[in-house]
Amino acid sequence: KKSLRGGVGAVGSAMAKYFHPNEHIHEKYPENFQTRRLENVTIIGDGTELVRQQQQRCYYCTVPGIDDVLHIVAKHFKVEQPPAIIFEEERLPTDASPNGSAVAPSLSDQ
Repeated sequence: KKSLRGGVGAVGSAMAKYFHPNEHIHEKYPENFQTRRLENVTIIGDGTELVRQQQQRCYYCTVPGIDDVLHIVAKHFKVEQPPAIIFEEERLPTDASPNGSAVAPSLSDQ
């Protein structure tokens, strides 16, 4: 099943090994972080991060049981509950365009 589009408040899942910084994942799941899938992860923003020596589009996320904000390359994240407002980068021409105040800010713009 194809992933829904991302936005602030979207909830989904991804393999633990794809989250950065991964020290937090290693501490929480030392035995199986390579194979574990993290569920109920909430997107709180998007932006660009250096991952594997490349600037890549990422989601900033909160993970249950981990206090720090983590990021993950967007293509590795499966959105299961859609957001109220889709990130601008993922909108289609057919989407209703929200008024200026409704656009979800990305963390990289701050």
